[in-house]
Amino acid sequence: GSDVTENLRRRRTQSLFFLTFVLLLVYMVLSVTFAGELSWFSSEIYDNEDKLPLSAPTAKIAILNTTVVQLNLHLLDEIHSNENAKDNFSKLTTIAPSKTTTQTDAEFTADPSEVACRVPKMDPFDSSIKHLINDPEPVNCEVMFPTLFKFSDSCYPVSLMNSTVVPTDHEFLAILCEQLIPANASNTTEKNSNITKIVDMHAMVHLKANVEERLKHIRDHENEDSVNVLVLGLDGVSHMNFLRTMPKSYSYLMEELGAVEMHGFNKIGDNTYPNVVAALTSKNELEVNSTCKNDKAFDDCPFIWKTFSKHGYRTAFGEDSTWMGGFNYLTKGFIKPPTDYYLRPFGVAAEEHIAHHKELNAKLCYGPRLSMQVLLDYTQKFAFSMGNDKRYFQFIWSTSLTHDDLNYGRMGDQHLLSTLDWFHTEGYLNQTVLIFLSDHGLRWGDIIEYPQGQLEERIPFLFFVVPHWFKEKYARAYKNLQGNQDRLTTPYDLFETLRDLVTLQHITGEEIGFREADLEIAAELSSLPRGISQFLPIPLSRTCESAAY
Repeated sequence: GSDVTENLRRRRTQSLFFLTFVLLLVYMVLSVTFAGELSWFSSEIYDNEDKLPLSAPTAKIAILNTTVVQLNLHLLDEIHSNENAKDNFSKLTTIAPSKTTTQTDAEFTADPSEVACRVPKMDPFDSSIKHLINDPEPVNCEVMFPTLFKFSDSCYPVSLMNSTVVPTDHEFLAILCEQLIPANASNTTEKNSNITKIVDMHAMVHLKANVEERLKHIRDHENEDSVNVLVLGLDGVSHMNFLRTMPKSYSYLMEELGAVEMHGFNKIGDNTYPNVVAALTSKNELEVNSTCKNDKAFDDCPFIWKTFSKHGYRTAFGEDSTWMGGFNYLTKGFIKPPTDYYLRPFGVAAEEHIAHHKELNAKLCYGPRLSMQVLLDYTQKFAFSMGNDKRYFQFIWSTSLTHDDLNYGRMGDQHLLSTLDWFHTEGYLNQTVLIFLSDHGLRWGDIIEYPQGQLEERIPFLFFVVPHWFKEKYARAYKNLQGNQDRLTTPYDLFETLRDLVTLQHITGEEIGFREADLEIAAELSSLPRGISQFLPIPLSRTCESAAY
């Protein structure tokens, strides 16, 4: 019995020795083969699950490295399933490898050692997605509806005989044509009432007596500093895709208008609704649904345009692709017009009667013009009608060109450029703060198959253009805005920034000083508010969780 036991022990010892030898040999081979490939993948990962190593000396993630590939696939799945208001930005930054290439040395907009939330830099023309970028075939809206009217600063030129005078109090105008048919042999004609066609529609902007009467009792803007606020949004355009598809407009923003470009602007929800509602109300989707909406319309919600209205501003809200509007898709929208000037009735009628050239979800044309162009024209009409002395807040959101296709935004570049140039050369930006933004990147299509696309989808664009006198008079606030370019910001911060623009007394040098001190104390106590005005310095210690809870 003892001999058998001794033999078993000897065999176990030999087996363990042999297994150890084999494992050691495999380890040595792998160490030589993948030298440097795994060097960064250390215990640092497990120190904080939310902060994967982002300062890798050679963070190559090769297909051969099975462990690392599986980790990133896991993160991609986790990010895909995260549909609530918390987008974990630190995890997003680890999605570096492209589908066809390896990536080295992840770069960030700020020194990773100094900030709690690190925002990755990206190449808009990354090699992994370059084959997806193209010039789409231009859409000619005039093929079906020739241009009969066009906007000018003083009137509507008409190319028809026997035109009808437009009543001055009409907000929307539909152009109808009736076919004339011979009545008899004397070459007279009569109308064929059975053949009537709407060939064009226009949204007019005029001062409304009831609005002006209301504002008389609020305040006089002539005796105090104030600015118009134009918020112009493009749906589904990432920061990188804006650079790709609208290079003319981007160059004009930066070189001619001196725009402040927010590199760290990040979405807080999956689609348009949670991101826009956060920017306009400071609330997340759950808070809106449980407080002011309650499965009904949005009329009781605290939209920022209500605050502007109470302080003497005329307000406007307009969208194209109205059937999938931010507050109407799968919801009840508004029972009463939410703003003084509300473009939805026009949009619904245009969609029914003159919209055409449907691509996926959106009709790209309203009559002879791109739907996006109609909205841009409206911003000009509004600014012209308000002049230099009547303050306004406009929120204009275009979905049609950019919602479904990665490249269609190219067709709107020249129209956007022309609009920016008009506001600038006509002097309207001297009294206007322009906020140009998007809600998220493209959420479907081939680009989402690539890590670059996964990351782009989380990072929309945001630009601020302010008057020259504003930069000087509110120098401390403007300096803070510039200093926040590379820091993590969200739609909640945009709401607080809009609130500061309602009354500029909030951003005087003295007031900013007091608020900065309060913010420093909050940072030390780890009790930062969810939304922070971008006229204040976003603390470096701000975490991803505190920015999107």
